[in-house]
Amino acid sequence: TFPAYDQVITKNDNFSIDVDKHLFHMMLKRMSILSTDEYRSVIFNFRNGRLVITTTNPTIGESKEEMLIDFDREQLEIAFNPKYFLETLGAIKEEKIVLNIENEEKPCLVEGAQDKTYLSVIMPMKIWWVIQQQKKTNQEMTETIDNLKKENRVKTLWANNAFFL
Repeated sequence: TFPAYDQVITKNDNFSIDVDKHLFHMMLKRMSILSTDEYRSVIFNFRNGRLVITTTNPTIGESKEEMLIDFDREQLEIAFNPKYFLETLGAIKEEKIVLNIENEEKPCLVEGAQDKTYLSVIMPMKIWWVIQQQKKTNQEMTETIDNLKKENRVKTLWANNAFFL
């Protein structure tokens, strides 16, 4: 018998967000440049008619992009691996997609706006884990900069970037 997939795949039109596939795909592609095995998450922040996507990688940098969407619910912040969205978007042949996101703990359902024959279920990452990774990263960067200051190897500090002699 099949597993009880109906417990995972629960769609509610109240949680559907229409998104331009091309813009979303390009945003995620740029964000995924910063992905590594250790830092593979992006944070989706849905608020006030906008989707803001951020990612941080201490060795490469950080990025933040946003797009306008039709979203008028309470703010929602969820972390995902962008790889799964990129794979899904490659399989959907429409210009508009629908993200069905209920909350931070439930999966995101992705499908075409018109063609409902393909449905992708993408599980979120725990925000706590992502935040812990970013805190660890910030602490490592601070320690490195402090050590370089002690050795007089840092000329200027500006916006958390070190310019070396």
